[in-house]
Amino acid sequence: MNAEHLRSFCVVAREGSVTAAARTLGLTQPAVSRHLRLLQEERGQALYERRGAGIALTPAGRQLLPYACAVSQALERAEAVLRGRVAPEWTRLRVALSHHLTTRYTGPLLRAARAYNDEGYHLRLHLLEGYTPDLVRGLQDGSLDAAYVLGEVEPAEGITATPVGSERLVLLVRGDDPLAREQGLHLTELDGETLVAPSSASLVYRLLQAALEATGARPGRVLEVSGPAAVRSAVYAGLGIGVTMRSYVETELLEGALRVVEVEAPGLETPVTRLTRNEWFLLPDQQHALAFLAERVRNQEA
Repeated sequence: MNAEHLRSFCVVAREGSVTAAARTLGLTQPAVSRHLRLLQEERGQALYERRGAGIALTPAGRQLLPYACAVSQALERAEAVLRGRVAPEWTRLRVALSHHLTTRYTGPLLRAARAYNDEGYHLRLHLLEGYTPDLVRGLQDGSLDAAYVLGEVEPAEGITATPVGSERLVLLVRGDDPLAREQGLHLTELDGETLVAPSSASLVYRLLQAALEATGARPGRVLEVSGPAAVRSAVYAGLGIGVTMRSYVETELLEGALRVVEVEAPGLETPVTRLTRNEWFLLPDQQHALAFLAERVRNQEA
């Protein structure tokens, strides 16, 4: 099995089309198409289907993808070392966070990376953020090595899931809002109020909708914004009552600018899960660094 063919397959899956992958790889489109055809012939079954200008992986293609991307990652790293772009001793990790977990984990991860380097290692940690489905896809196609996400994750090829804690949905108001004096509210007490929620792509939005349905609560309207930062900005602007995860606004709570109000409704607590690519997709130094970071983050939360 040709390593370059596997690399082309990985990049096509990640980019979504042969044309985009050819640009990324610095190859012609016919060359990339040939790599895919030869790989498919060797496998003996369809790995992808063409859909418009792009492609969609078949079940066999999805099964092959993490292994192909592990080969692609190793080739990219070897080329970087040979060209002098990265010293051989540097370990590179790409770790992503669900948007609502950035406040909770950014500091601990960066402190853990600093401690790792203080022990004589050389780690370059790249932190990213996104919604859980996108992060799972990133782990599968090899563009991410690990992620901390909200919610439980369905078993997926090439990914190990570890529960690491939980988060609870809360309401967010300005310090001068009358609701700031409340310790807790039943969701039905918000009938007629304007709620500001993150994108429907987020777990927080889905938890809110499920709770509204379960309790029969009827807010005046729900404003959908891009993410937790936009929710916070809308609350500052007095546009409504925010819906968020408590840890995301810990800094503002300490400063007293915002207040959280606990909500009485079922299903508002959700697990936090650490996802990593399975060990056989990671280089030994990456495995060592990820284990160190996970332990240090766990100790900081204890």
